[in-house]
Amino acid sequence: MWKESYRTEIDLIDRQHRELFNRASRFVRSVIEEKDLEENSDYIQETLYFLEEYCFEHFRAEEDYQKKIGYKDYGKHKKEHDGFQEDIAYYRKKVEVNGLEIEDLKIIAAKIVIWLKFHVGYEDMKISEHAKKGGYIK
Repeated sequence: MWKESYRTEIDLIDRQHRELFNRASRFVRSVIEEKDLEENSDYIQETLYFLEEYCFEHFRAEEDYQKKIGYKDYGKHKKEHDGFQEDIAYYRKKVEVNGLEIEDLKIIAAKIVIWLKFHVGYEDMKISEHAKKGGYIK
């Protein structure tokens, strides 16, 4: 799922993005392989916990970087992060309470992938452009 076109040229952020895309990709594969759903139950739940925790860590790092470079759309960007974190927490709790419902998992997987691709591919590129213009990235 990761593409080189998602590179921001900000090393820490790019490493974290790759990890998010790798985990999301494995999550999607686990959901697609419905026949192994019960076998993948622990992994699916673990991945939702991971995404919840790792997004928190990644978003803080990215937001700190935005502040450091004086990124003008910091507030808007932070709201997007906050919304995604809330969604992940909701999905994790839903799976925890309802168990592994394949239709729910497919919706969750699709939403995660769509959000990551749009956010990294469009919104985070704006940070990269700002950083380049300000001389933070050579």
